[in-house]
This record gives sequence, C-alpha cells and structure tokens, in this order.
Amino acid sequence: MITTDKHILKLISDEVPMNTDVSEFVDIMRREMLKSKGVGIAAIQVAMSSRIIIINTERCQMVVINPVLSDGKYPKQSKEGCLSVPNKRVKVERFNHITISGFDENWKPVKRKLKALSAFVAQHEVDHLNGITI
Repeated sequence: MITTDKHILKLISDEVPMNTDVSEFVDIMRREMLKSKGVGIAAIQVAMSSRIIIINTERCQMVVINPVLSDGKYPKQSKEGCLSVPNKRVKVERFNHITISGFDENWKPVKRKLKALSAFVAQHEVDHLNGITI
C-alpha cells in the first residue's frame, strides 16, 4: 500500500548494502506503482527506507538501487503529481536532461542518460529518498 504518512515520507532513505536480495521488495514496489497507475515509485512510498526507485515511463523502465543523479541540464517547469499526495499537482523546476547511475536489481552497474518525463520521474523519486515530497 502506498503511504501518505508525512513522518515516513520525511525520512532520508538508507543506502542498500551491496548484493542484498531486493527482488521481493522490488516486486511489491512494482505492483503498488502499477496498481496506482504511477510512472515511478520510491521505496519509502511503501514504507521501506531504502535507496531504491523504479522508473516506468514509455521510454524508460528501470529499477535503480542507490541512484545517483548527475549532469543536470536545461531547467524546465514540470507539473507533477505524487502517489503519496493524491489529487494534488504542483509546479516544480527540474532538469530536462540528467544522467542516472546506480545498480539494477541484479546488482549490475547501470548508467543512463534520461530526458523529459523520464528525467523528471528520476528526480522526483530521488527527492523521496532524500525526504522531499511535493
């Protein structure tokens, strides 16, 4: 179930130790995201304080453990909603192009350039890992 608890959402998520089996938890995150028709989710949104996100846009479907964002370019206004804040949309300034790196759910390193919606989703979900909600 997606949490709306503001105290939980303000927690800063912990880095996941290398080679931890996160498969069951990623399955739970994915199910909740799809059930809610989301384009992304952070672990804290299902009350687990671990640095894991899922991006699920038309151009990008990926799980990222311990994500790091870099190379932000081209600031742009984004009007965003959030699974943890139902029925609310907020304008946020995000980078239109970013690079995300970390590990996939099998602990293989990932590094990918994202743009537009996929970049906005990655930034939104990493904000959640840092205790920031729209």
